[in-house]
Amino acid sequence: MPKSNLRPYWTGLRSPAGECTRIADATKRYRGRGWEIRFVRCDYPGISKGTRRKLSAHVGNSYELRIFARSSARAADVAALLYAARSLLEGVTVERVIVGWEPYQAIPLDPRELERFSAHQRDAFDAYRNSFYLDANGFFDAAQITCRLAHRNSWQNAAFKFLLSGQLAGVHHMDLRPGAHDAAMFRSSHPMDWIWFSQSIFAAYGVVEELRLTPQASSTKPSLLRDGTWNPEVRTHLEGRLAKIGIRPQDTLYWNVRGRPRRLEKKVQRRITSAKPGPWTRGNVRDAGILYIDAINTASYLRSNVTAHVGEISGLTAIDVANVQQLARLLLLHAVGFQFWRHPKVNGNSTAKTSGRDRTITCARRVETRANRRGSGRSPHK
Repeated sequence: MPKSNLRPYWTGLRSPAGECTRIADATKRYRGRGWEIRFVRCDYPGISKGTRRKLSAHVGNSYELRIFARSSARAADVAALLYAARSLLEGVTVERVIVGWEPYQAIPLDPRELERFSAHQRDAFDAYRNSFYLDANGFFDAAQITCRLAHRNSWQNAAFKFLLSGQLAGVHHMDLRPGAHDAAMFRSSHPMDWIWFSQSIFAAYGVVEELRLTPQASSTKPSLLRDGTWNPEVRTHLEGRLAKIGIRPQDTLYWNVRGRPRRLEKKVQRRITSAKPGPWTRGNVRDAGILYIDAINTASYLRSNVTAHVGEISGLTAIDVANVQQLARLLLLHAVGFQFWRHPKVNGNSTAKTSGRDRTITCARRVETRANRRGSGRSPHK
């Protein structure tokens, strides 16, 4: 696509000097249909050239994320998808305190395009540019995930459903550290909280549905037999679909279990056929590593038999929300080929390679991505 067809849009998102040692990432262009994400060197507006040189020598080269798109509408869509991608990468809805529920914005930089907006909108753009800058790690990886999510509508839908789930309710992974909080913190006696928990689980399970990874079971073909074991036909079919996104039958993830056993928890435990207590398990912390198929079946039960029924949601806790969200997050990251935990340098490597000619990452799923899925390793807890 000719570069002249793409207009620049300001985001205010910058990668600090520590992450900008990855100069190769700063030269890439992350492309989708009708848009690009590029990283340009920060110009530090309002600072003299001398001060700018001293600042650059002191903190290194910082890079600003800019969106190039055919229209402001397309740029806004990319900014929203970028926000969802970074939330997916972090596992939580990012920058809640800084920007509330509002996703990243794309402000036109082309004077001719700005003239199309009203004076009130141009003033709002100026106010936003003068008040908002965000220096944070993870934008290089988020740009790559954005590009991959844009390849399929189902992946975009899944990312926005994960974002919606996190906006309704969620637990930061630091709050899930053993001993960080008493189990009572994750429970609530308020009916409004139960609604948030149930709808958050409903949205998170929507990610599993978008990826077509739900158990293909029915009343005549249940997922579990009477003896508590998997129905071989249902299990084989589900494991086959998981294998297509790089998850092996023996791969596990950690399922959080905190506090005294609940009635709902006892029903959930019946759907877990294999569990290995975590090394930190003691007292009221009863976390365990379980198979992906068991996690999906458990999430399916919570969605279909609890959140979708009247009067059943009072037993839900924030831990249930965190478990289903973590499952959804790992499945979607597997699907787009971004298993960052399988690389020795998690905070420095990307899972896709650049082409030698124009150093561009396209939205097509490349051979390198499929090769990365054949790596070994267990999915992380957080």
